[in-house]
Amino acid sequence: MPFFGGVIHQFNNWMGGIIGHSDLALSSDDPAELKESLNIALELSERSTELLGALSQFRAEKPGNIRSGDLADIGRQVRILTDNWLKEKGLEVSEDLEPAFSEKMDSALVRITLIDDIRLLIDTMPSGATVEYNSGLSDNRPFVGFKTRIDKTELNGELPLTEPVESSLRREIEISETGNLSLKLFA
Repeated sequence: MPFFGGVIHQFNNWMGGIIGHSDLALSSDDPAELKESLNIALELSERSTELLGALSQFRAEKPGNIRSGDLADIGRQVRILTDNWLKEKGLEVSEDLEPAFSEKMDSALVRITLIDDIRLLIDTMPSGATVEYNSGLSDNRPFVGFKTRIDKTELNGELPLTEPVESSLRREIEISETGNLSLKLFA
């Protein structure tokens, strides 16, 4: 998947930042500079740990494992995994992840479908658009998805989305006349 290159690039950048700021802290005699460098190195270490955790979860789960869980966690993991990739495409990334507990979901399928939907739509999103990952309840049903703006002229009349591979997952898409798109996956 194309976003894996972005994940590797992002992780390498953060590791370079950790090394650089640690080196700066070791060579500094200024307590304020030392503290600032260590804070930056700590923040980058925490972000790297989050990224590796999301990647590990993505790699460990196989489709077909039905369990209960919070779809907001999946939205958060997908945001972490796709953040750098989307930014490299000139897109902003945000999240509005409300609790969305599901009794029976295939979290691997939800995660894969959400990433794949982003991949299929990314070329229709104009530079500077925001991809906002969201989750919550819609008509009392838990969902995870995203909102963004698309260039409807890029669609040639059709959305480039395929149907989910499992009947346990349902997708709802709304597109306004101005190109605002809302995609929700219900598990």
